Amino acid sequence: MELTDNTTLKQINDCPAFSQAKGHLIAGWKKEFENERTLEDLQRQYPTWNSDDIIFGLNNLRRISATEKQYLFYPDEHNRNVCLFYLPSENRIHHEYFMLLAGGAYGSVCTMIETLPVAARLNELGFDVFCVNYTVADQSSFEEGLMPRPLKDVSDCWKWIRKNEDRFKVKAEDFFLGGFSAGGHLAGCYALSRIGAERYGAANPKGLLLVYPLISLESINNERIKEYMKLGLFGSRNRNDPSDYEIHLNITESYPKTFYVHCLDDDTIPENNPLLMKEALEKNNVVCFFDTYEKGGHGFGLGSRNPGSTYLDKAVEFLLKEDSHET
Repeated sequence: MELTDNTTLKQINDCPAFSQAKGHLIAGWKKEFENERTLEDLQRQYPTWNSDDIIFGLNNLRRISATEKQYLFYPDEHNRNVCLFYLPSENRIHHEYFMLLAGGAYGSVCTMIETLPVAARLNELGFDVFCVNYTVADQSSFEEGLMPRPLKDVSDCWKWIRKNEDRFKVKAEDFFLGGFSAGGHLAGCYALSRIGAERYGAANPKGLLLVYPLISLESINNERIKEYMKLGLFGSRNRNDPSDYEIHLNITESYPKTFYVHCLDDDTIPENNPLLMKEALEKNNVVCFFDTYEKGGHGFGLGSRNPGSTYLDKAVEFLLKEDSHET
């Protein structure tokens, strides 16, 4: 089956190459993949969701499915909501690998939209990649709270990679962590000493790639949306302190070097979030680079049609450079 703009979500769901990924291409969208909506329809509804990028990512996954008996793994066989897509490069030239976290407002994980296309480009650049699907909110979250389960999920996935180092020919500690939107918030929190990797006995990444991330829940201007998100993340009975998840308030000098991507016309993430993050990183002498564009919006993933379409190549150069300096 050739993937085109007219390919339907149902055809993708029924394609043998993607059989392992059923229910995980966009976590929380199971019913959507049972209808005849096309990739063109999807882009019409969500203009930054570039169908060419989606096809690029899916074709790369199809390549891998033809060479790997298994590309989807469950660190905990009893929890099928948390999984890892294993995406090896055809020509691996870097010993570091990437873990990628797609966004979806903590209500879904848009792997097909954001991290599969980015992984495909990273594969071309010689990196192996793992895309993580983490736990998202459901109705019970508004009482019990979602957090900190997604942080534990990422830690568990990293520990599973460590357990299988020989299989994947990686050194577990040599990784970069990338996140998009809510996945960027999760990645940013994972690197915090109080609530992140260290809490779970996991390793921090060597560097962060944060693409249009949410940095501060308190900065959300719409009070209804802010309170809805906080209720879903922390619940009516949750004992977590929401301020622990305000990334800029909890950065220390041990925070990993960070490459941050933001578009000024982003209508989802509050415009002061990059400033809050930059000030916190500078204050703690963390090496960072802020890649800002006038246009591009929110949710573009790889963004090959955007003015900032070269951000990923620049991020790789920054993350690999030992003597990077803040810009």
